[in-house]
This record gives sequence, C-alpha cells and structure tokens, in this order.
Amino acid sequence: MIFLIIFIAFFPPVTRAAGGPICDTIFRSSNVGCDDQASSNTSGGSYPLLFDAFNFNPSALPTFPTPTGVEGYYTDKKLNVALIKGTQNVGFGASSKKSNTTFFSGSENYKVALNHANPAYKSSTLNQYINLGSALNILKIPEIASLPFGLSYRYSPETKKWTFNPGAEIRTAFLSLGASYNKEIADKYNDSFSNLQEERENFLMNANLKLSNLLLGYSLIHQKNTIHYFFNSLSVTSSTIYTISTHIYSGTMVTSKFSFTAAYRQQNDSRIPANYADAGYKKSHILGGAAYKTERLELGGFYNYVLNEDISFLVKLFF
Repeated sequence: MIFLIIFIAFFPPVTRAAGGPICDTIFRSSNVGCDDQASSNTSGGSYPLLFDAFNFNPSALPTFPTPTGVEGYYTDKKLNVALIKGTQNVGFGASSKKSNTTFFSGSENYKVALNHANPAYKSSTLNQYINLGSALNILKIPEIASLPFGLSYRYSPETKKWTFNPGAEIRTAFLSLGASYNKEIADKYNDSFSNLQEERENFLMNANLKLSNLLLGYSLIHQKNTIHYFFNSLSVTSSTIYTISTHIYSGTMVTSKFSFTAAYRQQNDSRIPANYADAGYKKSHILGGAAYKTERLELGGFYNYVLNEDISFLVKLFF
C-alpha cells in the first residue's frame, strides 16, 4: 500500500491533450471506447494486460466495438498469449498460458517457491492453461451505466478438466465493480495411504476507480481448498479445509504514449507456512513497470509480473 501512495504522489494524473479523461482502460488507445465511457471502464482496467482481467473475471471483456487485440507476455523462456475482440454489446476472448501464476491471479504461492527449489516440479507445470470466454452487455444506459455478464470455459492441466467460470460487472464512467466464481475438482489419486481428491473454489471480487488519467484498483481472491480422504483399509472418509485470501492493490497512470503501473499483493494462507517451502514462500509482493504505446502497438516491461522477481516483457498488437 505504501508503494501505491508513493506512486500516486510522484506521478499525479495527467490529462490528455484532447482535454478529457482516458477513453479506454483496456487497449490504452485514444480512439477506443470514447463513445461511451461507462462501457469501457472495466474493473480490471488498472491491470497492465486485459489478459489478467479476462482470466480474473470474463465480464471484463470489452462490450463495445474495438480492434482485434493480441496480447502477450514473455518470461522465463515462455510466451503466453491472448486474443481479445469487442463488438457492440458482445465481447470475445481466448488465452493460453504456460503457468497459472501471475501477480493478478489467485494461484497458490507455494508453487512459485517449489519452482525455484525443485526443477522436476517446474518442468511438470509447463502445460497450457486455456481460457475461452465471452461477455454480453445485458443492460445499458448510455453514458451512465452498463451491466455485462461473462462466461468462460477454462482448462487446467492440473485437474485435466474443463470448468465454467461465470462473472458479472456493473460499470459507470468513474466506478466499476465485478465478481466471479470458479470451481475445480481434480481426479482421485493415491498417496500410498489413502485415495485423495482435491476441490478448489475461488470467489473473486474487484473494483476500479477512474480519476482522469489515473486508474486505481482493488482485487480480492478468496480461495477455499478442500482435500477429501478416502482411506484404503477403512471405510472412513474425512476432509481438510484450508483457505487463502489474496488482496491486490493496483494503480495505473495513462498518458498519450506511456502507461505506468504499480501494485502491491498480500496473501494470507492458512496452510503453506507449516507445510510447503517455508524459506521460499513470501506473503507479500510488489510490482512495477511501464509501457509505451501507439495506435497499433504497445511494448512494456514489468518487474515481478509472475512472482519470481525478474523482468517480464509485454506486447500488444491491434488490428
């Protein structure tokens, strides 16, 4: 939170030469979303990539006419991409990534620690996570508010299953609020003592405030994990429940050619400190970075984007 305050103090809002607030919080371009700013103010607007907003909540997809956007980030020799398109009242998105962990995701931090400590584990997580989704604007009051509903179909190589992820938002010209939910259930496996089955539920909420050229965001990810035990020798079952709460504070300032992002992430896990990678697990992280944009291209670099404290590179193309 201190990092965000410093960021706001040293980078005050800058108004476009045109004189108005930023028109679009998705593609960062000056000619998209200007017709109805209530439609373009998504609750993921303070994220560097719509990639993350879409994977957080499918209703963050644009529900107004946009160019076709191709987004990608490169880190640790892995390229992760997304395709985004908005039409009148309907948006479409598809993403493919090598890891489920970014600064703006709810994935458990112990995986990051294990990646550093155990190369065998790291190599086993290079399968593709796929997300296909769409958003429909079910209520629109021009220049005042819009209410998109989103639904995506997600594939996890961990559970080897497809699951549905519904979400909804309410957008106004200055404030947007969103919520989404997803649930994953893995197949049973045996740890030599019993059969186990893991169940993961994510409740996600976020908010975005647009003040001229400054976007401020807050995201909450509440993850409920249940492990069901089916004992081999006894006809007895039991369950263990643990929770993870992640709070993300983010801010992005957008000018005519540049955008600057700072964020702080705090994660409270009721299980990890006792059982997983004590030395490598970090409860808090910071992110910082900048991007340069034109009407057709955006390039940027970000520190700690995938929670491994190195630099990731961002690119966006618009057609």
